[in-house]
Amino acid sequence: MAEIVPGILARTPEQLYADLRRLEPHTSRVHIDIIDGHFAPNTTVNGYDELAAFDTLLKFDIHLMVNEPAAVLERWYGIKNAERFFVHAEAVGDVSQALAHAHEKQRWIGVALNPETDGAAAERFLANADGVLLLGVHPGFSGQKMLPGTVEKVAALRANHPELFIGVDGGIDLETALQAKGAGATMLVSTSYILRSPDIAAAIKNLNI
Repeated sequence: MAEIVPGILARTPEQLYADLRRLEPHTSRVHIDIIDGHFAPNTTVNGYDELAAFDTLLKFDIHLMVNEPAAVLERWYGIKNAERFFVHAEAVGDVSQALAHAHEKQRWIGVALNPETDGAAAERFLANADGVLLLGVHPGFSGQKMLPGTVEKVAALRANHPELFIGVDGGIDLETALQAKGAGATMLVSTSYILRSPDIAAAIKNLNI
């Protein structure tokens, strides 16, 4: 069964805190998008300051959609609930350096791929990556439909790496969740489907079926 992780893409501290409080009763982990306005055409809260001041038992997956991940990772290690990190293969900075540094610090880190990036691009990072996160939509905005080819990318990566952690982020709803799980995904990030639901508990339960 694939792990279901609710996602948050917040442009203000107020939105971030509100979404975290809504999700707290229903999950043990959330996936937080951090966008620098350069890697993708949107800007979120910087996240670090907000989460450093937020008291919760939730565990955080930090998805760094930033051009220089190595420059910010060290700071993020100070957030006690931040357990898993994802940096992008397409980042301008040295992604291999970011991955290797995370392992030096004994932190879990995965490499994320944009929709237009072939799944084979992950191969050169796998020696220092704990998993792969495949984006099913173009980065920057929630509520998009999953792009064609995403499920096939999951299946191809799974065929080559039977034990690899493979996550899918973007466009996850009841239909695409079943497809992604069937192709071999081990973790699904769903933002709009869960947060826009009038019943968050039911939305998460439905994705777990």
